[in-house]
Amino acid sequence: MPIDSLLTLLKNVVIDETGQGIVECVLILSLIAVMCITALQSLAPKIIILVDKTAAEFQ
Repeated sequence: MPIDSLLTLLKNVVIDETGQGIVECVLILSLIAVMCITALQSLAPKIIILVDKTAAEFQ
């Protein structure tokens, strides 16, 4: 699920005075957090290689 869809869902959640909708907000924010963590973990090796190459150039 693209992050744009999750943000749209988050915008459409209505929180009334009884607190209804807070669970939905928390679940959507949790999904977004998981997606961000997964993306960062998959990028980590590429970032390390880039940093190593940059460090080697400055030595």
